[in-house]
Parts: sequence; C-alpha cells; structure tokens
Amino acid sequence: MSISDLTPHDLLAEAGIEDTPLRHQVVRLLSEADRPLAAPDILELVRREQSINKVSLYRILDLLVEHGLVRRLSSPAPPDRAFRYCLPGGGKPHHCHFYCTRCRKMECLDCTEAPAVLERLASDRGLVVMSSDIRLDGLCAECASKAGLEP
Repeated sequence: MSISDLTPHDLLAEAGIEDTPLRHQVVRLLSEADRPLAAPDILELVRREQSINKVSLYRILDLLVEHGLVRRLSSPAPPDRAFRYCLPGGGKPHHCHFYCTRCRKMECLDCTEAPAVLERLASDRGLVVMSSDIRLDGLCAECASKAGLEP
C-alpha cells in the first residue's frame, strides 16, 4: 500500500498521532495539494471548513513534522522565507522540489533516481545518509517565458 492509498486517519495512526478534527483536516489538505503549501495558505484552506487560529495551526504543523508525517521545506533568502509543508510521499515516493524565485511557487518534482545517486555519492565517502532534501531554485516555465528565457 502506498502513501497515496492511506487516509488521513491511517497516516496519523501510523505516525502515532491522535486523530483530531483539525489534525485530520490539515493532513487531508496536504495530501490533496499538488504542491507544498505555506502555513498562511493552509490556514486559509482550513478556515473554509472550520475555525482555527494561527497558533493552533503552527502547533499542529510542528507536531506533524516532529513525528515525521510532514516535511517542513525552506525557501531561499528574502523576500520569501516562508516554510512550505508537504507529505513526504504525497503520492510520489521519491520527490524533490522546485522553487521559482520570481513568483515564489514551490512544486514537487519526481526524483526517483536521486536517492540512489545520493547514497552512492555518500557511500563513496563513507557517509551514511539518514535523509535528504533536494530543492532546485530558478524560474518556472511561465516566469522564464515572461523573461524571454528558454530552458
């Protein structure tokens, strides 16, 4: 069974986290998202269905990150230092991220071969990789086109 087949209840249970309505909703929203979401975006989506304040949302996100259910992703230096959040699998067992430095959107990329390449590079140096985050920064296709640039 892949992560995309699991319900928010299943994901919370596997992570050892009590399934409350707000936690359930946050996990569901992240599982349905097609890209990593910033906390203000998650807050807005949650508020469409139920009441929540910023502090509660950040506590939920911290709990989900601490238990390894959700990944907290950084974006580059100013003007956007907002963390983004996504499920590690998100239906894509091995994925990395692309951050557009112009429009500030972050998206998931399929990086199926990346873990094997990184493990080989690390093992050649006697290193043991416990986890990795790969983020590519640049211009998305739309921003590159507007700038007259081609990939």
